[in-house]
Amino acid sequence: MAELKFKYQRLQQIIEDKIAINEYRKGEQLPSERELSEMHMVSRVSVRTVLNQLEREGKIFRMPGRGTFVGGPSDMGSQKVRSGFIGLTTLGADDTRSRTNHELLLGINRVLASTQYHLVYAGVGSDLSFERQTIEDLIRKNIDGLIITPVYEGHKDNSGYYKELVERKVPFVVVNRPVTSELWSSVLLDNSDAIAEAVKFFVSKGHRKIGYVGPTFYTMGRIRYEAYLAGLARCNLEFNSDLAFISGSEETGTTYTAFDFAKRAAKEFLRRAADFTALVCFNDEIAYAVWDELMGSRLQLDSGRCVSGFEFVSIGDSEFLKSMISFRRPFFRAGECAGKMLIEQMGSVEPALGKTIVLPSDMVIPAVNPGENKIMLSNNTTEIRTVSNSFTDVARITKQIRI
Repeated sequence: MAELKFKYQRLQQIIEDKIAINEYRKGEQLPSERELSEMHMVSRVSVRTVLNQLEREGKIFRMPGRGTFVGGPSDMGSQKVRSGFIGLTTLGADDTRSRTNHELLLGINRVLASTQYHLVYAGVGSDLSFERQTIEDLIRKNIDGLIITPVYEGHKDNSGYYKELVERKVPFVVVNRPVTSELWSSVLLDNSDAIAEAVKFFVSKGHRKIGYVGPTFYTMGRIRYEAYLAGLARCNLEFNSDLAFISGSEETGTTYTAFDFAKRAAKEFLRRAADFTALVCFNDEIAYAVWDELMGSRLQLDSGRCVSGFEFVSIGDSEFLKSMISFRRPFFRAGECAGKMLIEQMGSVEPALGKTIVLPSDMVIPAVNPGENKIMLSNNTTEIRTVSNSFTDVARITKQIRI
């Protein structure tokens, strides 16, 4: 019993000495009970007794679910308690079943695997106020940093709120969508050059009557439509309004579905642009829906007609896949870049903000066999990563906490 008391006194003296010489600084986290027990070869009961005594004396304080820290809560100052969690907000439902979210999560976790951080994942739908609310909920849970996929409502975004986060010194990186500023860092995926590249590719194959189908009632749609117009201009082709079916109405957008939109687009094409030879679409879902509608009409996509989509989603009929050109955006790489930028930002006293990385898309050329699609790397791309189609990987490596 005397020996145990000696160990108890010795451990308490060691911790007090380390606090006195600032080896354990105010606001910093102490090793866990298990770690202290193993470091000093004492029982967990003895460690707990020491910590209880130090807490009564006001030398340490405990945060449930967080750990034990030196001093009191008022000693935190600018030294924020590290929770070990990074928040990720994504569009749509709070799940990992979309290819975008899935690959983004895998990329971020590839970086976090070599750190002590875990990911807190939350879907924010498509509502600006809900995005703000979700981010505030994550901040209240003491996350150490944020990776944000911005929400759009029409052409509006939360850039004003992001400026408030900068003023509050909340570390964050914006990923995927073009809401950039010199005040924060961003990782963007190409949304314009690929569309213009599709036009250029069609022209190189002898096409001159190149149409476009897509919405313009929100920012991403407008960017891709403007890229189509730029592509025509670069190839010295005049814009023909009969070859474009777009929707610039927010009211239309509230009831927008890819298939319904594409069906209406196809009917317009049948009425006024029956002689188009190539078609650039906002995404693959619209491309397939247009193709499906056209195949059921008197106008069919014969071997001379081509369709391009965007996102490289393997959907639909194999005959459609043989006729479609698409672009694969590197969400996995975007997740890696965002994770590295955030870790660097959180570890710096005066982080360099305003950095923007733009990742190019890769053109996917259809082959005779759908499984043998040829990938043409963009000029700035050095490698292609193959991401598993299994979504179980995300559940295994991502610590998901519902808020």
